[in-house]
Amino acid sequence: DRRLTRVLAADPQSYRPGDVVVANRDVYGLRKGEAWRVTGSGEDGIALERRGAVGGFRPSGNAAHNVSVFETRPISLRAGDEIVFTRNLGQPGVVNGERGMIEEIGRKRVRIRLDGGRRLSPRTDDDGLRHVDHAWTSTVHRAQGLTTDNVIAVLDATSMMTDRALLYVEMSRARDGFVLLTDDTQELVHRLEQEIGVSHSALEATGHAVRRVEQEVSRKEPLRPALREWRALEAEAERDGISPFLAEEADALLDRLRQRAEAEGGDAPDELARILADHDAHVRGQDREALEGLLWSLRHRAASEGRNVAVQPGAGAALKMAGELAERHPEALSKPLADFVSECGTRMRELGDRLGWVGPRIRRAERELSAIENDWQGARIKAGLKGEHVAFLPETASLLKRTADFALEHKGALPKATADAARDCESLRQRWGRLKGLAKEVGKGLDGSGAPGKAARKAMAEAEDLLRDDRLSGKAEREGIRVPLTAALGILNARLSRQELIGDLQRDREALMAEARREGCHPYRAPGYDRFMERLGSAGHDLPPDLSKMVEDLPRLDARDREIRQGVREVTDFVARRREIIDRAARRRPDRPLGKGRVSSYGRWTRSAPKMIERGERLARDPLLTPDDRKTLEKALARLHAAPDTDALDARSLKTWEGILDRAEKEGCHRFFVEGYDAFVKELDAAPSGSPEFNRFAVGERSELWDMQAGQARVRFVDRDLARALRQRDEGGSAFVAEMHPYPRWKREAERTVGELRDVLSDRERYDRHLARVPGLERRLRGMAAAVLETVRRDAPVRKEVEAAYRAQMERERELERIRSPSRYMGAEIDIGP
Repeated sequence: DRRLTRVLAADPQSYRPGDVVVANRDVYGLRKGEAWRVTGSGEDGIALERRGAVGGFRPSGNAAHNVSVFETRPISLRAGDEIVFTRNLGQPGVVNGERGMIEEIGRKRVRIRLDGGRRLSPRTDDDGLRHVDHAWTSTVHRAQGLTTDNVIAVLDATSMMTDRALLYVEMSRARDGFVLLTDDTQELVHRLEQEIGVSHSALEATGHAVRRVEQEVSRKEPLRPALREWRALEAEAERDGISPFLAEEADALLDRLRQRAEAEGGDAPDELARILADHDAHVRGQDREALEGLLWSLRHRAASEGRNVAVQPGAGAALKMAGELAERHPEALSKPLADFVSECGTRMRELGDRLGWVGPRIRRAERELSAIENDWQGARIKAGLKGEHVAFLPETASLLKRTADFALEHKGALPKATADAARDCESLRQRWGRLKGLAKEVGKGLDGSGAPGKAARKAMAEAEDLLRDDRLSGKAEREGIRVPLTAALGILNARLSRQELIGDLQRDREALMAEARREGCHPYRAPGYDRFMERLGSAGHDLPPDLSKMVEDLPRLDARDREIRQGVREVTDFVARRREIIDRAARRRPDRPLGKGRVSSYGRWTRSAPKMIERGERLARDPLLTPDDRKTLEKALARLHAAPDTDALDARSLKTWEGILDRAEKEGCHRFFVEGYDAFVKELDAAPSGSPEFNRFAVGERSELWDMQAGQARVRFVDRDLARALRQRDEGGSAFVAEMHPYPRWKREAERTVGELRDVLSDRERYDRHLARVPGLERRLRGMAAAVLETVRRDAPVRKEVEAAYRAQMERERELERIRSPSRYMGAEIDIGP
């Protein structure tokens, strides 16, 4: 957490790219708890991004309360790692400092078990997981209220925060072992032996007395510069949102002011007295806060252990510190501290009254504790002989009750090992009872044939978790519960896996259908259909109706696909058969048309053509037809439809015509661009008139040739004129636009050519084949037209000034001409007198 102050949080420049902004409440269009990454900042505000969505806001004066700004740092987490939450999370109910352990990291969720036993399963992209860290270490303040077996503490000997209260909090976290690490042992001991809670200067913190002598501070030193320094320090501290007494240079400056006040005696100014009084109040506040923090720790630990705070270890030291504080600052003892002192005094008096009769009770408790210890020892031996855990012996229930009653009556007297063993046995017995109940719940889940519901899945997960304990697993084995429970869990897990598999298949089916709709084809032709059907086939039986229907339809679709491919081959073979007939006729009777007699090959082919066309058109409408087969079929049908138009040609011309069509189809262009097409059309024109069919074919091809030649010429002219216009403009240079008459002519011609290009591009049906013939031609024409229009637009302001200057010049020349030849502009009437 960058912990921006109120001033910095309101400044957009404080937000750096890569920082993460988390809303503390619904504000600025952000939802509470959402984490947004800063992508940029400026005077207009802050740009944010979250999971592909973009947003932003302009921070207000309350931005420090509305949002929190964090630096990000990646950490590696694995199953078994202990973590700590670094922020309060309202929705899962996690508080700052709460610890837990990662049990499992899945593809979509993370399972976390908190120290209290509660489990969380947040998604891997949950914003709450941004506020976790490794729980390897902890600050002293975060560790308050915690108790562990062993503690390794770090204490800086030179830190201003180091005192006995802080050391006590660190030591009181440990039950058995405590190790203290410091940078200077002697300095730390010397520091802790000093007066507690008094603010020290830098020299006093190192153990050196400050000698106020004339050589160190001149009594003649002006006071005004030191006060100016203190005002600057106060202003800087106010901007940073801290107390001025916490600044690094505050102690040295206060020493100078205090020495100056002593030198002035009673003549010290009011501002200096105010500063020293504020410092004394600050010191009292620090002493009181340190003591209240220690008191809070004692009360919290006493409450967790069920003790009175007056008998808690460390209460005596705290009571002594409270007395010293009251002696130094009589008015600084707050109500919580006064109540603590009173409570300790009352407790001490009560203990004194009870000392007279507590002796026999102690001896009786010792005998009772010895009996309990012996019984636990005997129970462990008996359990070892039987191969059973001590928790499952018949006499363990009464022993647990005796142990609990003793611990309740004599708080803190029960040895730790015995208390831990009793807690473990009690927990194990409760978990065993829970496992037996779960076995019944899991068994009921086998009654139906469907997948387990939410409650059943929860029971299954809990039962599997309990069976991981070898002690419970062994007990279940001996009681005959483990085998049927494991079998039931296996069956239910298989059903659950089956349900998840069916759900995945149905989602994949919807995705396949959506892809088929986008491609405009049958799902059988959609990408991934074969892989999906393989998964569907391996899923076994008992599929839902929608999936089982796809399995049932697959053989029919495969058969239909084979029929379609066979039909396409038959149509293309039929077209190829016509070509064979034409080639044979061209060799035998080149000057005669193909015969259509009943016994001739072409006659039989012609009579079969309508049925083949009908079949090909029916295949073309089939949604199972592949794109490649559809293209092949369309070309074959086009040949079949055009066959009757060429029957009047002789065999040689017909072979030439078919060769032209074959080359055009191979090159993917119009027949006009095939070499020999224009010669073929000229031969048709030169041939004598024949049948009406021949004449109609010849006229049609001649019109097609002329139309294609005209279109080709127009595209070439546009290309030539645009290139010439750009070349003329470049050659004219910057002076070309200032020429009065050449430039307008160039502009008119250039704009006319651009208009010609627009007409060409709008008539795609006629000119598209010419534009596609030359690679990159259309792109080049568009680029030249854009350059021409941009040149005209750029020249417009200059041209406007040139034309205005030309009109002004012409007006001046007409005025001069009028002055030089006035008779030209006189009227017809001349006054010649009487």
